[in-house]
Amino acid sequence: MIEITIREIKNTPTYLQKGQAKLDFVCGDRFYYLYTDIGKNEVGEITLNFLREFGNIWAKVVRKDQTSADEEANWRGIYRMPSSGWADSLPFDGYTKKLTVNPEDTEDCIEGCYLLISVQISQIGEYVEDYKFYPFSIITRITPSNRAYTDIQKVVIQVDEFVIGSVQVAENERIYDFFECWLPHDS
Repeated sequence: MIEITIREIKNTPTYLQKGQAKLDFVCGDRFYYLYTDIGKNEVGEITLNFLREFGNIWAKVVRKDQTSADEEANWRGIYRMPSSGWADSLPFDGYTKKLTVNPEDTEDCIEGCYLLISVQISQIGEYVEDYKFYPFSIITRITPSNRAYTDIQKVVIQVDEFVIGSVQVAENERIYDFFECWLPHDS
């Protein structure tokens, strides 16, 4: 079996579908950029898990109708992808490996927003070779902040993919994580 991946160049992010588990990789210590759409008062979390290594994720919410260019803009001439060098990233919990989007982050998204995401391997020790692939899984769960039980989105996972994570439970609350898997043949 062979898998072929074609990547965009020049800081072009890949579109990340909401509610889908994506298995992907980063090369060396380069950034891998992703983005998705997010609306007014939507909330959610992004879970990032590297298969054998450790990695970092940065994300920020930007308005689609933004007209002034960010300082050092590197996408579409207007937006700057988040990274460790800037303090405007959403908070990432390294223990649960989750990045959280709150309603306050999306309250100005009247015409819609982008959630810009940057992923990079944590460089520990020696030099990281550019030809090495570091696989990771990423899951985005984004829903309206006033969602009901029936509005909870199912996360679509593929056969032979791994989903790793942790669950945060508030006092007297139930856990509702739903997953969907399509079986391609008789199993």
